[in-house]
Amino acid sequence: MEFAGVKLNASRVRSMERIVCALLDIMREEKFDDVTVTAICEASGVTRRTFYRIFQSKESVIESRFDMMFLELTQNFDFAECSVKDVIKFCFDYFNRERAFAAVFKDAGLYDVIRQKIKEYIKIAYDDTLYNASSFEPAYSEFYHNFMAVGIMSLVKTWVEDNFKQPVKTMAILAQRLLSGVIA
Repeated sequence: MEFAGVKLNASRVRSMERIVCALLDIMREEKFDDVTVTAICEASGVTRRTFYRIFQSKESVIESRFDMMFLELTQNFDFAECSVKDVIKFCFDYFNRERAFAAVFKDAGLYDVIRQKIKEYIKIAYDDTLYNASSFEPAYSEFYHNFMAVGIMSLVKTWVEDNFKQPVKTMAILAQRLLSGVIA
């Protein structure tokens, strides 16, 4: 099995999962900026050496979790065939299912990490759609991608802070309406 260009064996997968779970557990009590790799290693039961064989930093732990989500998304959808609404609904379903992971959106220390990952996925999934939209100006593509990433991130953050009170379908419709001016 391969993930993000790295071959994974059963031991590595178990260590990855323990590290991710440990970080999410720690973040229930501490802000991301205050979490240390040592604390993650202690909570997950892995050595620092194992941690650094798998991850480059504590930020890369969060990035890998986003990568897993995106992998699941790409396995479920053909971006050329599905609607933006379907993809957005999938993302809200995912965060609703993975509430501990969604809680990282509340941490301001992760703002840039989260924004960059969402922006990366938007570029992969929707560059063709954006470039074919009548209102799109290629010279401003970075602005479009960043606007969409921040918008999606803000919606999820507010939804998490509101304890997931709004149904997934409502959030997906809202996100699509707000982004419809960008993806026309």
